[in-house]
Amino acid sequence: MALRLTWELFEAFGGRKKAGLLSIFVDVKTGQLHPLPLKVEHVAFAARLLGTTVEAIKQKPEMAMHLVNSNIVVENGEIVEVFTGISGLELHCNVKHYIADLKKAHGIIWVFINDGEIAVGKIRVNKIVDTFAIY
Repeated sequence: MALRLTWELFEAFGGRKKAGLLSIFVDVKTGQLHPLPLKVEHVAFAARLLGTTVEAIKQKPEMAMHLVNSNIVVENGEIVEVFTGISGLELHCNVKHYIADLKKAHGIIWVFINDGEIAVGKIRVNKIVDTFAIY
């Protein structure tokens, strides 16, 4: 995976669910980034990354707590939103994340953005969603 956000990566994986949306799992154990394929749901992709099943994650959600989703929204060629910590993994499998891991994932995504080639515009959302956080 690219260590920076490129237009090539955005064109290959952007547009999930709505135009301009790029979803990326950050593995906070390894620092690896995994962009979500366009037609794959978060829970199915997490299961694939972990070599398990969605049902197994539902039964033991802590197995996926190191996979934190970040969303990047691009409009008119500029990044306008970055939010971390919410996806189907949390909503449908009850996966929770340590607040420190959410902060780490958000920081990793900002490095990925700042080292990339897509301009950062006027940011209207820059948020860690802590609804599923463990403090």
